[in-house]
Amino acid sequence: MTEHICPEITDEGICPAVVGDVAVWRDDSHLSTYYVESMVPLLERRLPETVPSLDP
Repeated sequence: MTEHICPEITDEGICPAVVGDVAVWRDDSHLSTYYVESMVPLLERRLPETVPSLDP
């Protein structure tokens, strides 16, 4: 799922701070609440595929 958190890694290996118009990072190692909330639909679909024990 890294491709959704760091979709456009730079030549220096840096992930963008903003994707679309949403700030991705709260600090150097924590995602912003708004970005995580915007990813809920994707996470609801993808997490059960990635971690089968999460499938209800």
